[in-house]
Amino acid sequence: MQKFRRIIHGIFFPHLAVLICIVCISANLLIYSFASAMPIALHYVAYIMTVYSLVCMCLRIPMLVRDIRIFSATNKFAQLLVSSPVHRVKIMLYLSLFFNICYAAVQFALAVTSKSNWYVTLTIYYSLLVALRVMLLLFMNQIGGEDKQSKLLEWRLYGVSGIMLALMNIVLNVMVFFIVWKNKGFSHYYVVTIALGAYTFTALTLAIVNIIRYRRFNSPYMSACKAISLVCALVSLLSLETAMLASFGSDMSEHARYLLTVVTGMVICWFIFGMSMYMSVRAIKNIHQLQEEIRAEKKRKTAPKSKKTAKTRTKSTAKSATKNKGKKSNQKR
Repeated sequence: MQKFRRIIHGIFFPHLAVLICIVCISANLLIYSFASAMPIALHYVAYIMTVYSLVCMCLRIPMLVRDIRIFSATNKFAQLLVSSPVHRVKIMLYLSLFFNICYAAVQFALAVTSKSNWYVTLTIYYSLLVALRVMLLLFMNQIGGEDKQSKLLEWRLYGVSGIMLALMNIVLNVMVFFIVWKNKGFSHYYVVTIALGAYTFTALTLAIVNIIRYRRFNSPYMSACKAISLVCALVSLLSLETAMLASFGSDMSEHARYLLTVVTGMVICWFIFGMSMYMSVRAIKNIHQLQEEIRAEKKRKTAPKSKKTAKTRTKSTAKSATKNKGKKSNQKR
C-alpha cells in the first residue's frame, strides 16, 4: 500500500525540474500541433501531456501558497509589500511604466519604418500613458499625509489624471476608426491570441477588484492609479477582440464582425469618457471644498492675533489717558 502511494505521489508530484521539462515539452507539442499537420496520434499525445502538466501544476498550488506565506512572514521586503498598500502601488507603477516605455518605443520604431498612421496613433496613446504614470511617480513621495495640503495635492493629481484619460480617449477613438473603417487592428498567432486572452481577462478582473478594494483607503491617488489600470485592461480587451476576430472569426460575416467591433469600441470609449468626466468633476468639487477649509483655518488662526492686538491697543490708550489725567492734575496743583 505504501509503494502504491509512493507511485501515485511520484506521478502527480514529480520533481520540480521534471515538471518544468514536461511543461516545456507539452507546450512545444501543443504549438506544433496547431502550427502544422501532425498525425492524430501525436495530437492526442500533445493533449494528454498538456492535461497532465496542468494537473500537476494545479496540485502544486497549495504548496506554492504555503511557501509564499512562509517567505512573506520571514522576508522584510515581503512584509513591507503586504502591510503597505502605498509600496504595492509604487512597485506596480514602476513595472507598468517599464512595459509601457518598451511598448511605446516598439510602436515608435514601427511608425518610423512603416510610416503608418496606425502605429503613430499607438505611439501617441502609449506616450500619453507613460506621461501620466511618470507624473504620478514624480509626486509619489509628497502624498500619503493626513494634512489637508497633502489631500489637496492628491485631488489635483486625480483631476489631472481624469483630463489625461479624456485625451487618451480621443486617441482611442482614432484607433477604433482605424480598426473599423481602415481594416487595421491586432493580429497574432493562435497561441499568442490565447495567451493574450488569459492576460486580458486576468488584468481586467484584477483592475475591477483593486478599484473596489482600494476605495476603503480613501486615497484619490490610489484611485487614480487603479483607474488607469482599468483603462489599460479595457484597451487590451478591444485589442483582444480584434485579434480573436482575425484569428478565429473567418466563419463570421463581415457585417457581424463590423457590428461587434463598432459596439465594443463605442462602449469602451464612452465608458472611459464618462470615467474621466467623473474624475474631473469630483476632483474640482473636493479641491474647492479643501481650499475653503484651508482659508477658514487661516482666518481662525489670524483672528485671535487681531483680537489680542485690539486689546493691547485699548489697554495702551487707557494707560495713556490715565497718565495724561495725572499730569493735568499735577499741573493744576
